[in-house]
Amino acid sequence: MLVGCRVFSSRKALIGALVPRGGLGIEVGTQTGEFARFLLDVTKPSALHVVDVTYRLFDESLFHADDPLVRHEGLSWEVLRGFADASMDWIYIDASHAYNDVTRDIRAAATKVRSGGLLVFNDYTSWSPIEVVPYGVLRAVNELLCAGGWDVVGLGLHGLGYHDICLRRR
Repeated sequence: MLVGCRVFSSRKALIGALVPRGGLGIEVGTQTGEFARFLLDVTKPSALHVVDVTYRLFDESLFHADDPLVRHEGLSWEVLRGFADASMDWIYIDASHAYNDVTRDIRAAATKVRSGGLLVFNDYTSWSPIEVVPYGVLRAVNELLCAGGWDVVGLGLHGLGYHDICLRRR
């Protein structure tokens, strides 16, 4: 499960090293779109689908008309269900951090990733020191790992413990 796992100094370093170029990807939880801009610039996807419950905070000035960006508005797990199974090279999940919501995202996203594809989770922790609230990401991801079929291939560190974890589908 951890054989060959690499540790990176940040989530951006993890993405730069592990996410394939030219693939088909989804960012779940885009908020302002700033990280989506990074994903477009670094991974050069054939298409980047961004999903958020609202685009009220989305900064259109970060994007160009020719960017391969497709926006989807709605609850993340409901939007994810609309993609074809095994159609994605990678999915980056950074939406709600509540355990039940992360579990729903995992159930919806896991079947959408191709064999050898990646699921990357932001804020792989059980506690937010800034918000002073529990996070369910660590528990939900660990349950997915214990169920089998995934390997941990990367960990992107964060100074306050908001790490990223990258899983590869077997």
